[in-house]
Amino acid sequence: MPDSILNYYDPRDSRLLTNLLVLAVETFVSDGAEFVEESDDGWGLLLPEHHYAAQFEHTIVITKGMPLILTAV
Repeated sequence: MPDSILNYYDPRDSRLLTNLLVLAVETFVSDGAEFVEESDDGWGLLLPEHHYAAQFEHTIVITKGMPLILTAV
């Protein structure tokens, strides 16, 4: 818990980020593709032909003070 966190405000979601919770923030940027399909291996994501995407991941530890960002660009 949590297995996913929305990237927009949802007033029904009252969960709090707690001390020492570790998050993996996984964002995808595409060149305009509006959908993806899951590959047969259940892991990869496929875009329509002639489209490209990149994934960026960061690992963050929630602390009582400042968050610890364990990855860097």
